[in-house]
Amino acid sequence: MWSHPEKEEGNYTKRGDIYVFVTHRKGSRGKIRFETGYNFAQETMVDVHIDDEVFELVTDASIAWSLESTQDKAMVKAMREGRSMIVQGTSSRGTRTKDTYSLFGFTAAYNAISQACR
Repeated sequence: MWSHPEKEEGNYTKRGDIYVFVTHRKGSRGKIRFETGYNFAQETMVDVHIDDEVFELVTDASIAWSLESTQDKAMVKAMREGRSMIVQGTSSRGTRTKDTYSLFGFTAAYNAISQACR
């Protein structure tokens, strides 16, 4: 499943598509990945705020993700219980961005992919 942010903030002139993906694959359920529409600054992390919880993700090119499945599980739990998610990163040009996602409907969508991808 995937979604676009409701709000995109940052002082940039051009930016590609922005998504969050949650996937189920054989041996890996609830894997979360962010596509930010720009290449990240080298050796930077992305902060994901889900209500009062904060998660740090690694970056490569224009993608951010968690290295630990336990963190993915914690993020899915927070997304199921949360109302909004804010993703903050820094582009290779030093531009800070802030993308805000609504989490309304997340649980229904997650249940649907879990049902379809047993």
